[in-house]
Amino acid sequence: MIVYHGSTLCVENPLVGVCRDNLDFGKGFYLTDICEQAISWAKRVAIIYNKPNAYLNKYELDYETICRNYRILSFETYNETWLDFVMASRRGERRWSDYDIIEGGIANDRVFNTIELYFNGLIDKGEALKRLSYEQPNNQICLLNQSLIDKYLHFFSKLRVETFVPKGESMKEYFLLQRTLGKGESACMVYCKDNRDVLGSSNLKDIQRYCSENRIIYLTTLDFLYYAYCRGKMTEQECLVFMRAVNNAGSKLPVVDITRYTCNVHI
Repeated sequence: MIVYHGSTLCVENPLVGVCRDNLDFGKGFYLTDICEQAISWAKRVAIIYNKPNAYLNKYELDYETICRNYRILSFETYNETWLDFVMASRRGERRWSDYDIIEGGIANDRVFNTIELYFNGLIDKGEALKRLSYEQPNNQICLLNQSLIDKYLHFFSKLRVETFVPKGESMKEYFLLQRTLGKGESACMVYCKDNRDVLGSSNLKDIQRYCSENRIIYLTTLDFLYYAYCRGKMTEQECLVFMRAVNNAGSKLPVVDITRYTCNVHI
């Protein structure tokens, strides 16, 4: 399960005890599986605290394993149970301490206003629930167990940006390749040759000979699908759907049984 955390910081090693007190689901690390929601929150926090940067932190959460082994509380709607729980948390009660993970709706601006009115006694519970019934729940996931985070939440590291500045013979080769290839493919092949790196390409027709002559290891689209399947990132059906979608878009990709596919490159 891919989840996100919007912040003014890059959070590689989340801690449960860092957030503010009396939040909706307690003192934990908050995530969402809605990317747009996390981006919006990151931008909002940056404005509130006058920070120059907003970060979208991306993680993989082993949700299925967590569901089998940890204490979970899930709210599917903005109902009375959700409202009572959130209000208790805001009063400083620790109902959340009975759980390892809590999932449910987040209090956006309109929902927040309703809760504030109810919290301050300006509307009763019936009116609060009536207003909440018109709201479409978004989603937040609060991890309250540090051991769970350490074992089952995995940070996606930033991609490293490499600067391509060819010199001497590499510069000559780069311009020679551009006679038949684009700048991007030419740069990648020269870079991989000079740095003994691995090339990823779906254009075997143009890169295969050069890679073979210069002993450059390369991965094809099917190779990437193979590793995605073997490492549990994609199912057999998802790989098949992807192959068909590529062909329907006008490209040519063999539709194979990924469970029987053999990749000759070990990474």
